[in-house]
Amino acid sequence: MEYCAFLEHYRKYSSGNETPELMHLWVGLSVLAGACEKRLWIDQGYFRLYLNLYVILLAPAGVCAKSTSMDLGAKLLKEAGYTTMEGSITKEKII
Repeated sequence: MEYCAFLEHYRKYSSGNETPELMHLWVGLSVLAGACEKRLWIDQGYFRLYLNLYVILLAPAGVCAKSTSMDLGAKLLKEAGYTTMEGSITKEKII
């Protein structure tokens, strides 16, 4: 599969751990979306449609290392100066 340059670099950055590559792909897309903030939009004439990306990583506990992949993405955004949410969000907090 061919990725954009950022995602290819992110794939190399995140390699070498137990997290599946597909999980890293979605975290990489989230990092890219987080870095874009509200600087990208589609002009709809009367309003702007901002390109929001909401990703939920679902897998059984201890199987896909969701926290490992999220921590790598959050670390990258923090080092670039962006604000990130800490840790995982429980289903109760979402509701």
